[in-house]
Amino acid sequence: MERLDVIDKDIWALELETLKQLAVSSDDFISTQLKMEVSTGKAFIAKTIDGVAVPAGITQTEAVTKIVRLGRMLRFLAVSATPEVFKALSEDRQIRWPESSCFAFFWQGIEDDQCSADSL
Repeated sequence: MERLDVIDKDIWALELETLKQLAVSSDDFISTQLKMEVSTGKAFIAKTIDGVAVPAGITQTEAVTKIVRLGRMLRFLAVSATPEVFKALSEDRQIRWPESSCFAFFWQGIEDDQCSADSL
C-alpha cells in the first residue's frame, strides 16, 4: 500500500485489516471466521474478491461481509492505480465487467513482482 501512496487509509481500515489477516494466515481466517473448509474458503475468497455475488447457500456473516468489502476496495484500487487499463477494458465490448478484469491485470502484476522477489 505504501508503494501505491494510498491516502486516507483510515477510510479502508476494515478492509486493510482483513487483507492483513488473510496475508498472515488465510487458513485461520477461513476456518475460524468463515467457518469453511480451507479449499472451499480459498475458492470463495478468490471469487468474491473478483466480484462474483455471494452464493445463496452462504450465510451473510460479518466475515463474509469483510471479504465482499475487501473485494470492492481492491477493485477500486486497481481501477484507480491503472486508469488506462480500465479505460481500454471499458471500451472492449467483449469485457462484461471491466472492474474485475482490471483487478485481474493489477493482481497478476503484484504476483509477478512477488514471484520475482522470491526467486532472488
